[in-house]
This record gives sequence, C-alpha cells and structure tokens, in this order.
Amino acid sequence: PAVLQEADAALRAAGESSAPDRGLLLHELASYYRHEALDKFVRTSDEAAKIMRSQPPSDEAVNVFRLAGRAQMCLGRYDIAEEHYRRALTSVASLAGGLREAFSVNGEAELAEALAKQGKIAEAIGRLRRAHEIAHRVHGPHHRWTLVIQMRLANMLLAGGFSEEGVELRTKVERALAQPR
Repeated sequence: PAVLQEADAALRAAGESSAPDRGLLLHELASYYRHEALDKFVRTSDEAAKIMRSQPPSDEAVNVFRLAGRAQMCLGRYDIAEEHYRRALTSVASLAGGLREAFSVNGEAELAEALAKQGKIAEAIGRLRRAHEIAHRVHGPHHRWTLVIQMRLANMLLAGGFSEEGVELRTKVERALAQPR
C-alpha cells in the first residue's frame, strides 16, 4: 500500500483530489484495507465512491460502488450500502451486453442482501430472482455462480415465508451440487 499511498499524496499535491484516476487509486487502496483495517477500508472506499459519483458510468465505477457498499455492510449501515449498490447497478446499465449481464448478477445479489438486512424481503426476493435469471442465461444452470445465487434465493424465500418454493429450490441446488463435475 505504500506505493498507492504515495501516488494518492502526489495526486492530492497536484490538485487532482477529485480526478477519476484518484478514485480508481483509492479503490485499489480500499481493496487492500478490506482485510487489514476496517476504518481505513470504509473511509477510503467512501472517498473513492464520492469521486466516481461525478464521473460517467463505467465498469470501474461499478467496482468502486460495490466495494463501498461492502464496506457499509460491514458496519451495518445497510441503507447506505443500498445506495452504493443502486449506483453500481446504474453504472452497470450503461455497459455493453455481456459485460452488463456479468456485472448484473453480483450487483443484484448484493443489493438483495442490503435490502433483506433492512427487512425489505419482497424486493430482495425480486432482485435475487433477476440475478438468478441472468446467471442461468449467462453461465448455465450448473455453473457455481448460478448455484450460489439459487441457494441465496432459496434461503431468502424461506426467510420470506415461502417455504414450499424455498425448500424445492434448495433441494434442486443440493442435488446439482451432489453431481460429479
């Protein structure tokens, strides 16, 4: 991180404190801090997101907002995480076809997690259904990401009181996981 910190200091000294490159640099620094220091992770990812809000949507912005959302989830600030995840999905919408779909799977699932933590189960289920549809289309029915999303959806259905559908979907995932790959 020393090199990243030096580069950040150089950009700030040059008057580039809100430049997109600094936002991306801070994103890299936040990625490092994610497993090292929660306070620095949150502060750095929020600063990166603040910079990227003023930039045009891009795949880089998607990752910046998703990481900032994850930082807020760690603190239990689910409403702020929801805002970051929604910004990520807004940026996703501007991406080209395959890239848009690939980014949508995790974006929808992460937003669903933040919504569920706030008790917005119905919307969370809808987001996970969308993530599952996209994962199924992009990766196929037996890909690990499709199965992970399916299991998240099954668990959310169970949490939302949709026991029959949740158990059915969970059983389907467990059967798929039991098959040799």
